[in-house]
Amino acid sequence: SSAGLSAQHATQGNDAEWGFRRARVMVSVRGGALVHNARDGVFDLWTSDLTLKSSDFVSQVAGFDLMVNVVGPIDLFVGGDWSVVDLQSRSSRGITEATAQQTRIESFPALYAGLHARIYDPGRSADAWSVGVQAGAGVFRYRIEQSGVFTDFDEPLLQVEGQYVSTDEAPVAVAGLSIDRRLTSSFALLVDARYRYAVADARGDFADFDEVDLSGFQLSAGLRVVFGG
Repeated sequence: SSAGLSAQHATQGNDAEWGFRRARVMVSVRGGALVHNARDGVFDLWTSDLTLKSSDFVSQVAGFDLMVNVVGPIDLFVGGDWSVVDLQSRSSRGITEATAQQTRIESFPALYAGLHARIYDPGRSADAWSVGVQAGAGVFRYRIEQSGVFTDFDEPLLQVEGQYVSTDEAPVAVAGLSIDRRLTSSFALLVDARYRYAVADARGDFADFDEVDLSGFQLSAGLRVVFGG
């Protein structure tokens, strides 16, 4: 009826007047690389005793972010990253052909929550660019595994097979910058750069090293989908 339509329009008008609207929700999926700092502790061992360099420690990363607008340009976000690097090496102190080893570093996953602020956002029109900054904290779980044939440094001709493992959970913090390029009002290409601070206790076979520093710079790209707003 005309009365019902009038009431509906009046309600919508009041919602607009009081600022009620569907919250903007953004979902992102991305993939890229994590360049580990690879200094101190166990990394010193690997780069001095194995045929590895600091620049070899680059993990493949897959991640997601879920953002919900809370007020103005400020979004609340939760996210997660999975990272892994597998490296083949040999001992630099023995019979090189007989000392093949594999080093694997996993983070499965790093989960965190925080705030994202859009510092430049011209709206949802196609071909527009937007820039945001973010910071958050959470927890990550890591696993380091080194396996293969190892040289006895006291008897260089003696090689033994073995597997050494460390795994633990610890706090993680992230801070970074993201850039979107809108394809449509609902889809955007995403480039994300962030620094991840992640230091955990060394456990198990690596306990003598006290800490494992898996911090580093992470760069990824992907797709962002925008709902509501």
